[in-house]
Amino acid sequence: MKSGYAGLQLVISGCRSLLEGIRDLMYPPLCEGCGSRLDASESTLCRDCIAALPRTEGFHEKLSVAPPHYLDAAWSLYLFSERIQDLMHLLKYQQRTRIAGELIAWEASRIREMTRNWQVDGVMAIPLHRRKYRERGFNQVASAVRILSRVLDTPDQSSLIRRIRYTPSQTKLNAMERARNVAGAFRVIDMEVVAGKRILLVDDVLTTGSTANACAAELKQAGAAAVFLLTLADANRDLT
Repeated sequence: MKSGYAGLQLVISGCRSLLEGIRDLMYPPLCEGCGSRLDASESTLCRDCIAALPRTEGFHEKLSVAPPHYLDAAWSLYLFSERIQDLMHLLKYQQRTRIAGELIAWEASRIREMTRNWQVDGVMAIPLHRRKYRERGFNQVASAVRILSRVLDTPDQSSLIRRIRYTPSQTKLNAMERARNVAGAFRVIDMEVVAGKRILLVDDVLTTGSTANACAAELKQAGAAAVFLLTLADANRDLT
């Protein structure tokens, strides 16, 4: 009976591979960045597009978020560019969430080197309010956090913090208004787990850092020893 079931599974797997091959032949996967055809080793972005993304050279010396500051350090993978802006739009508004994870995987060695002295105990996606999650249907950096957890060999602890207050869009707010908008918007679920830990927050784009700083404030209040921030892109530092 078991051998028959195993044989059936092999047939199903073979059929699935055949159908996927036909699909890729008829509708070849294309790079989300430039539209060129992807090869078998590429997922959503081609190597040329990722390699061409403008990298940052160091940590943020000064965040524009209004004080007090609760983040111990912050770093972004890439400078803001037209290509990055297009990718972040796909990530955030068209549910191309694998882009985030692929960028983290591509930069794995650089991430390990840059965060080595942070000695993080856990990584967290900055949470969405449940209303925002219903509206969007996903957290745009969830896949990035899953990959980052493996890259740094540290647990994904995103479930330990929640966004308890729905906040309006911050797009048209200045730094002081942004800080007021997100103050008290987060709550740690398990203070015992967070206490004494060094936490790495993850988000897509750094603007002023107000949201991450408010999240860090709650984590510090719960006893976190240090809170750091990693974002995919930095809207403050561009190519100009």
